[in-house]
Order: sequence, then C-alpha cells, then structure tokens
Amino acid sequence: MKKLVFTIDVEEWYHAENLRPYLDTSIQEKKYSTIHYTYKILDFLDENDSKGTFFFLGCIASEYPELLREVVSRGHEIASHGLNHDLLWSMSEKQTHEDIEISTKIIEDIGSKKIIGYRSPCFSQNKFIVDALEKNGFKYSSMSIESTFHDRYEANLFELNKLKDFSMPVTEIGGLKIVATGGGWFRFFPIGIQKLLLEKCEKDPIIFYCHPWDFGKNLWGKNNMPFIKKFRHTIGTDSALNKLSYFQFGSKTLQNFLI
Repeated sequence: MKKLVFTIDVEEWYHAENLRPYLDTSIQEKKYSTIHYTYKILDFLDENDSKGTFFFLGCIASEYPELLREVVSRGHEIASHGLNHDLLWSMSEKQTHEDIEISTKIIEDIGSKKIIGYRSPCFSQNKFIVDALEKNGFKYSSMSIESTFHDRYEANLFELNKLKDFSMPVTEIGGLKIVATGGGWFRFFPIGIQKLLLEKCEKDPIIFYCHPWDFGKNLWGKNNMPFIKKFRHTIGTDSALNKLSYFQFGSKTLQNFLI
C-alpha cells in the first residue's frame, strides 16, 4: 500500500465550520476541550516511526504552548493554520495580512523555529493570501481539495506560481471526484474503500489530514443540532485511532518534499 504523509490541523471541536450556527459562544461551552487527543496522535506516530506536519492555530498555540513544544521535541514539523479559524473567504486584505502576521509570530516564538507551511481553515481561499504568505516567509501551502459530494469543496483548487501547494488526495471515478481519505471521509468510509481509492489516486505525495476532534468525544451538550450535522462531526470518532493502524505513514513531513 502507498505511504501517506500525516498532517493534522490542531484546532478545537468548536472551530468546525459545520457547527458554528449552532454554538453558544459562552465561555462555559468552550471549557470542554479535545486538544488532549493530539497526545494520542503523537504516541501513535512514535510507535510507528512516522513523522507528521502539525498545522497549529495561533490561538491554540497560545493556550497550549507545551503541546506545540512537545510536537517539536518529537521531531515533527510545525506549520500554521491561521489565527482563530476565521475563513479567508470572509476576510479583507488587511485582515488577511494581520491574521498571517500575528499567527506566524505566535507559533514561531513558542516553537523557536521558522515555519514555512500553511493550511487555511476549511481550505478557504482569497486573493490576498499569497502576498501575505510570501511576506511572512512561507514556502508552501496545503489548501486544494475537490469533492463532488461536499457543499464547500466541489471545486476548491489553489494553484500558485510562486508557492508549492500540496493538495488532498482525490480520485476521479466516472466523472465524480471523491476524496480518498482524511477528515470525515476517513471516519466514514470503510478501510477497503479508502485503500481502493488511494491505489487509484495519482497524487504525489499522498496527504492524510485530520483534527484532534476526529479521535474521540467532540460535542459538548449540543441538542439543538440537526442530525446530519451531528452525524458528520461524530461518525467513527470512537474507532478512528485504531483505524489509523490500517495505513502506512512515512517519515517525511511536507517540508521534506520541497527539496
């Protein structure tokens, strides 16, 4: 089976865009955290002699600096996921530059390392992000994803002339574009289907992406949410960590593929 590059967007359960319309923004709700699942991921990668790229939100890095330093100490790459998970689609030029500048400084100061990789929240894009990334010394992004069966990702390519973009693994079958693995697709699709899609995928490298909240209980007292939204956010979380063992992850992080 093909080896995958492990990547994770280090964010909280309430940063998921599908949940935003149903969330109470009170402090009480945000007391429940899913960040601790990141340590289970770190242990899994150690056990399998694998490395990964960890895209941190600036706000998470600020709140959990010890986690970011732990990621660095275990030999993984740290990268940026922006500041507060605000989508680029809704941001002005000024807001875009401020988001990248502030989050970059936070992550680099805590990790004591220059970061060169960026993945936008929900793979969102705008016309200002390239300049903002170049200004702050980024060398690559990972923001392209296409899915015939997704409400936001039907045609979400991010092709740049100056920055390398690592896109998500998509397999085309009968004119349909299907994400082979990662995120909700990883939790929902049976392993056999994912392996079949990955074998047909022509991407190189093949990127796996996930979030800490993909690996355990991730909703806090949410009873006002439509079934489909709750289903998409929670399906397969209890078995997700065990499911990872069916894949092979390599020792290269995304920055290694720039050489």
